[in-house]
Amino acid sequence: MLVETDHPVAGRHRMVGSPIKMGGVPEPEGRNSPELGQHSSEVLSELLGYDAARLAALREEGVVG
Repeated sequence: MLVETDHPVAGRHRMVGSPIKMGGVPEPEGRNSPELGQHSSEVLSELLGYDAARLAALREEGVVG
């Protein structure tokens, strides 16, 4: 149930694999958890509609990384 993966910050570590096991079906590849703020720009622009100027202002103010 445990799989090993390489995380860009945490290094090599073990995490829980998929609990679903089916014969003849390859197990899905494990994915690392995102780093803090890794998807902030995508969330703010794609889901909330923030434009580039607003994102730049938030970065300048230190609100997002």
